[in-house]
Amino acid sequence: MPDGAPGDWLDRDDFSSYIQRLASCGLQKLSSECDALKDEQAGLLEQTKELAYKEYLTFIHASDCSKSLQSQLGSLEQQLSRTSSSVAALHTTLDSFVNTSRSLLVSRQLNSTTLAKHTQLLEVLSSWSSLVPLVTGTTGTTGHWYHWSLVPLVTCVGLWRTLCLYRTVCVLCL
Repeated sequence: MPDGAPGDWLDRDDFSSYIQRLASCGLQKLSSECDALKDEQAGLLEQTKELAYKEYLTFIHASDCSKSLQSQLGSLEQQLSRTSSSVAALHTTLDSFVNTSRSLLVSRQLNSTTLAKHTQLLEVLSSWSSLVPLVTGTTGTTGHWYHWSLVPLVTCVGLWRTLCLYRTVCVLCL
């Protein structure tokens, strides 16, 4: 090994003991070591061939399992990719739903407030309708506006403005 031993070999105990054994051998033993390694390599190759012959079906099955596993992992990766893009689209749709729901909630609360104040609105409108003839009747008979005849009208207008202000505040608070 002109470049030295690979890094992962240096950490192995059997490699270290092998190097120590070689360092303690003489020159003749070192020259025969190459032939011994070639013989050991040939023996291992022969054992591998015999094992492959004996366990042929096991090797084929292991190969098929490996190919199946690779195929399933590829399929799983594609499904995860599709799911990831679907989740992003779902997130966008849910954001839109939340915004629409909020606006509907504001409208619903405004309608609930209006319905809750329905009787007060009817009272204001009925007061208004009873004041108009009173004011026009006073004005029509004398031709002048009297401040005392406008007091109920001003009160109704004040109530109406208060109700409108209350409705605006309700909308802003929601």
